[in-house]
Amino acid sequence: MSLIGILPDDEKEKHNTWFKAKMIPNDELIAYVKKWVSDAELILKGDDDVDGVENKSNYEDDVNPDDSVSNVASKHSSRKSTQSGKSSTTSSARVKAEAERAGLLAQAAALQEMHALEEQEQQLKRKRQQLELEAKLAASAAKLAVEPNRNAAWMVEEQMPYLKL
Repeated sequence: MSLIGILPDDEKEKHNTWFKAKMIPNDELIAYVKKWVSDAELILKGDDDVDGVENKSNYEDDVNPDDSVSNVASKHSSRKSTQSGKSSTTSSARVKAEAERAGLLAQAAALQEMHALEEQEQQLKRKRQQLELEAKLAASAAKLAVEPNRNAAWMVEEQMPYLKL
């Protein structure tokens, strides 16, 4: 449930501006991660036409997945070529998983921010309802304070018509 509908237009605009400003870093992170993943996939496929990557050699170094400590013992075995193929696939899957995790973290941060906003909206709604009730109580008290004085003046006028109040 949103309270945006009951806010004045200037408050709506301030709220929307604030929320958009809070979402900019999240949106930028998501765009950056998506670009990074697509560039990494193209590089892993061996595509020479990756936009925005001037020197692909920065992405390709002398360290291979089969150079990890866990593979040192088997480095000189006859299964080296088989492991290299598996490591490449594993590396690609890891890149995708890391990108997905980064995207999920950004979504979690945005969701947390949205929950905070919804809580603030609920607090404002409760405060508004409380103020409306207090205003009605004050109006009722004012009517009661005026009624006895008016009735007393009417009674004096009825009983003593020669007195003009």
